[in-house]
Amino acid sequence: MSHWDKISFLDDGDKIRGAELVAHSEKNMTRDASYIKYSHQVDKNARRRRMPVVLERRVAYGQLLRTIEFFADLPTIVNDNGQVTQKPTTLLLAVVRPVKLQAQSKILGTPYYREGDVSPIEVIDVDDISCLVSRIPDHQPGPRKWALWERHDAMGVSASAGLD
Repeated sequence: MSHWDKISFLDDGDKIRGAELVAHSEKNMTRDASYIKYSHQVDKNARRRRMPVVLERRVAYGQLLRTIEFFADLPTIVNDNGQVTQKPTTLLLAVVRPVKLQAQSKILGTPYYREGDVSPIEVIDVDDISCLVSRIPDHQPGPRKWALWERHDAMGVSASAGLD
């Protein structure tokens, strides 16, 4: 198993940094490039045990903590048509701390979350990451809130960048 601290996007795309593995000095010298937008499958009936599993794709925002790569020695399965449906493979997973969205801008549709208001950690496929997200502080009185601004133009084809 390998841990990765960065995911680079080719064609002049941005670099997403895992918050747990970035060196302390690098954290202080660069912007926080660990917040992402991602989509994943969620069971609509997760809170109802007796209901069947009904998956739907949902969009979420969170902080990338680390990326994990490991080899899954899965058995090879062939369907009735002779096509391989499962085989041993290398998995690249992202460990994410999701944020709980508090509000959305009525004009721009920009989502906001409150500092420290997070959900339990999730593990997702790296291919589910949609884009890097910039955080913009809200200067209203009270607990600090952050606006999340999507950086679609900063993405390209993903490639992994290992530990430096």
